[in-house]
Amino acid sequence: MFDKQKIIAMTAALEKFVRTQPNIFIMPETWSWNVIPLLKRLNANVAGILTNAPVNPGQNIIQTPSGNYPQVNFSVAIPSFDYRTGIIVSSSKQIANPLFISKFDFGTLSVEVPAFALTDEEAMAIYDRITTLETLKRYKDDGVIANSISDISIRFARGMSTLIDSRYQDLKVQVCERLKSTIRTYDVNPGAIILRHDFKFPKYNVDDAAIVMQGPIEYRNDYTITTARLYREWYPNAPIIISTWKNEPTDAFREECKRINVIILENNLPIEEGVHNVNYQIESSFRGLEYVRKNRLAKYSLKCRTDQRLNRTDFFVYFKNLLKAFPNNGEKLKDRIIVFSVSDWIPFFCCDFCYFGQTEDVYKIFDIPMQTNKEKYFYWRTKSRFQFVEKKIEPLTRFKWNIKFNRKFRNFNILMNKFNPAEVFILKNFYDNHVNPIEGSKLTQIFLKFLRDYLIVVEKDSILLDWPKYQNEESYIIGSTGSYFWLDIYLNYKDEDD
Repeated sequence: MFDKQKIIAMTAALEKFVRTQPNIFIMPETWSWNVIPLLKRLNANVAGILTNAPVNPGQNIIQTPSGNYPQVNFSVAIPSFDYRTGIIVSSSKQIANPLFISKFDFGTLSVEVPAFALTDEEAMAIYDRITTLETLKRYKDDGVIANSISDISIRFARGMSTLIDSRYQDLKVQVCERLKSTIRTYDVNPGAIILRHDFKFPKYNVDDAAIVMQGPIEYRNDYTITTARLYREWYPNAPIIISTWKNEPTDAFREECKRINVIILENNLPIEEGVHNVNYQIESSFRGLEYVRKNRLAKYSLKCRTDQRLNRTDFFVYFKNLLKAFPNNGEKLKDRIIVFSVSDWIPFFCCDFCYFGQTEDVYKIFDIPMQTNKEKYFYWRTKSRFQFVEKKIEPLTRFKWNIKFNRKFRNFNILMNKFNPAEVFILKNFYDNHVNPIEGSKLTQIFLKFLRDYLIVVEKDSILLDWPKYQNEESYIIGSTGSYFWLDIYLNYKDEDD
């Protein structure tokens, strides 16, 4: 994880370096795609990218997404170095003191110029911090004054530029949760200070949809409770349930949930966890949805995770409109179920992060038997076989769902019917128990028909799914594929029974 104070210090030092050294050369010890956008953001004059290799005509321009830059041989560049020249070293590893003096010898000529070393990740962190500070300035221009950078969550101190990019969303919605801000008003009482903790929060009058957040509580950066606060701000009337484990919530967490009207369910851990903790997900999801169903709290339910956040504020409106636009094509479920991304060649493999639909339908997804040790053992046995045939089988199936189901393909179906990672185990057992019994030799056909008749697939980035699990403990938006594949199936797929 990044040292926050170091990034703050490096940001200030680099800004000063660029101001005092208006003639910048990049020396790529290792190539970094983030250094050039950062220098462009700082309005640095990049005179060239240094190289030891001869630069032939036609090879003297390097094209990057941020622009085109001249490539210059050391022997050509060094004689032009003077007191205004600075070197940015694109480094392969972090160093304690990034600012140093670099000495260059060229024949009888010896030149010393200031240098600044940056890794690719440090460049990204500084870029994102600068973007955050510029965003704060825009708040001040709007009349919202942040006391300090520490008033923002650590995610915005280190940041991810995609969360700040206006193409994704209005950042004011997210940042204002963390701003401890004041504004001055002169309309009623000149000089009076009015506290502003809810600057332009959107609110939606939805009372027929519930949110079930399942899993262990994420206490880092107050992630789970901050997510619950945001959901409550956006949906004041929606039931919100956190379905977790006994002894997970602290007294302070319980008190805050009570304050914002969030229900906590503390469940017993299953004895066996299953592949990738699938039994834990089944139990916590089932208990949360069962609570909504038994108490008739909402017609619709969203099952999501305690360590993820849907940053699209109108997600309930979006989901309900999708259900209206795409009615289901069968009688086994009340409505379609919305899932986020789907494999275009592994049957019944859909992301299990979130499901949305009528409560009765989403409840049934987790009203299934737990995974046994025998099934878990069988998964690990078939995984090696699956990986072996993956390269041979995948080209036959990917994007070719309408091919003739020959003997080789039937063997693929039989193998995949035994291959049950967590995502597949949940959805396949749901189908087998609540829609129709599965015939293993026709697994792919069954799944495609299920996609066509009962599911809607959306991209995870369409609802700005934020997940801090896998990138240096920082948050990021997950992209995905699959909705185009689902739409193709929805419009065009026909099987032998149609």
